Amino acid sequence: MTVSKALNPEYVKNFNCIGSDCEDTCCAGWGIMIDRKTYKKYKKIKDEEFKQIFNTGIKRIKENPSDKSYAVMNLNEKNQCHFLTKEGLCKIHRDYGESYLCTTCSVYPRITNYINNIFETSLTPSCPEAARLILLNSEGITFEFIETSEEVKYVANVHHDKTSKDSLKNYFSEIRRTIITILQDNRYDISERLILMGMLCERLEMLNKKFEPHQVSDVLKSYLLLMDKGIDKSFFEELTKKEILLLDICNILMSNRLKHEIKNDRYVNVVEETLEGLQLKGVEHASENHIKIYRQALEKYYTPFISKHHYIFENYLVNQAFSACIPFDKDTIFKSYIKFIIQFVVLKIHFVGVGNFNQGLNKDIAVRIISSFSRSFQHNPTFMNRVYEFLFDNKITSLEAITKLLRS
Repeated sequence: MTVSKALNPEYVKNFNCIGSDCEDTCCAGWGIMIDRKTYKKYKKIKDEEFKQIFNTGIKRIKENPSDKSYAVMNLNEKNQCHFLTKEGLCKIHRDYGESYLCTTCSVYPRITNYINNIFETSLTPSCPEAARLILLNSEGITFEFIETSEEVKYVANVHHDKTSKDSLKNYFSEIRRTIITILQDNRYDISERLILMGMLCERLEMLNKKFEPHQVSDVLKSYLLLMDKGIDKSFFEELTKKEILLLDICNILMSNRLKHEIKNDRYVNVVEETLEGLQLKGVEHASENHIKIYRQALEKYYTPFISKHHYIFENYLVNQAFSACIPFDKDTIFKSYIKFIIQFVVLKIHFVGVGNFNQGLNKDIAVRIISSFSRSFQHNPTFMNRVYEFLFDNKITSLEAITKLLRS
């Protein structure tokens, strides 16, 4: 038995799938890849009913298959896996046990990275039960080192410090740790923390362009020292806002083309409630009246709820930074930051719109918005590309421009 070191958020050990009691199902609405080993195992099953479902519900990948992506589940007319029973259970798991699940199904909602010879496992909030564990801990996310003998079936990202010559990636652990420290500093509201994170990312990008990565440790220390001393709130209050761009982003995200790509009914409802709440349904460009509606909803529903439950967004962002290896998940640090900000901005729009539609927000609504958003768009390149194109076309890719969105 091999024992490995692991660094996990403490909530991971408390996760248990609630099966058919879940308000969503992980067996519908997205592509499920079958690994080669599991496919061969399914081929050997003699049961006639299973064979029939197998022939209908699983399709070999003919073009460039790999050991990890060897076949794919065909979804039925309801966008569900053919092995999903009427009771909302997996027929494979029920009849043959967990060992017969493909890698995709057996690891979900876990995300495992291998960083500096240590496994890091977190959960994705696209699973509602995982979202509750991630988001609703008012004490915030804490991490623990453990020793584990569990088999790791799939690793999303691999990184080792000190393996690249003169690269910021040599400081990956320090940088990510500093970013998480900034995101968990509740002396500042969540948009202020994201602005400070942006200032750091911009500085790191500059060091990289000047080939001065050796200064990274000093820069990180200086930012933490600056935050410890306290930043005058007037610095943030003087930053201008840009609500009209925020609402135009909302329209782009919820355009008919993208709406057709949404396969999750829970997120369809979130989109509809957002558009209704902000009176944007059928509107191509936001007007001053829409800005007025947005501001009123922001003040009446969003701000009081987030002031009381600030940890919800904090926990979401910390979890993303940890699991997605922020800010090294894109080809530049600042692009990673922009992608990170896009997720927050879209979620904020949803909170404001859904809050206005329901005349209030609560923890259940927060979980519904974040888990369904994560389910539908977190792994959707079309979504991210459309928003990034909009930001680029409107010259909103500088830190100054991004802060206007964050202040809105």
